[in-house]
Amino acid sequence: MNTDKLGFSIEEAVEFSGIGRTRIFAAINAGQLVARKFGRRTVILRQDLEAFLGALPARAPKELPANTIRASAFLTNKEFLGQEAIDEQILDSSAATDKAAQWLASTPREQRPRPVMVELRERLGLSAVDACAAIREANLIRARSP
Repeated sequence: MNTDKLGFSIEEAVEFSGIGRTRIFAAINAGQLVARKFGRRTVILRQDLEAFLGALPARAPKELPANTIRASAFLTNKEFLGQEAIDEQILDSSAATDKAAQWLASTPREQRPRPVMVELRERLGLSAVDACAAIREANLIRARSP
């Protein structure tokens, strides 16, 4: 797209700005973005589009709760805990997942509490990912059994 143009069609304004077609029309209808008509064609001047984009509020950084683990802390988890502690956490997690899978596979469907996911998370303290893994493993155990 030639960005040296003085005016843009709606589709070109969408491509140039990264804002969707519906939002462009909403801004025009709200009077936030100036558009001109030439016959049936709608034209948005480059300076009007740039002024509209420049007037949009800047996004402030999102405040995270104090107990939130930041990505940088997660990435340095091995250095913080040590490899042995991480290996132990993985073993604990997989042991709990295996226990949950065995319990699910051995409990008849009509006796299992509903929803199973909530029960696994509350009863065994599994994460959502571990609970899904336990359900998948329990299905495999039942499929393999005669």
